[in-house]
Amino acid sequence: MTETFSYDDAGSLQIDRCPRCHGLWLDRGELQAIYDQIGEKRAAADTATPNDSLGIMVLSMVLLVLAILVILLVVFLTQSR
Repeated sequence: MTETFSYDDAGSLQIDRCPRCHGLWLDRGELQAIYDQIGEKRAAADTATPNDSLGIMVLSMVLLVLAILVILLVVFLTQSR
């Protein structure tokens, strides 16, 4: 007797597993489908990384400018007293 579990988020790829030995059984085309999904996820990660890095860099610069402005405001307020 085997258990069936979903490999992908959509639930379209079902893989059979032995509950005793944890062996996996793949039906025709399932191994290729797993390879295809891994390739799609890698391609999506490769294209998303530069945009994410740019967003983090812009946010860091904005926070740095805000910190400098706060320091300048504190210096100005302490000197004006």
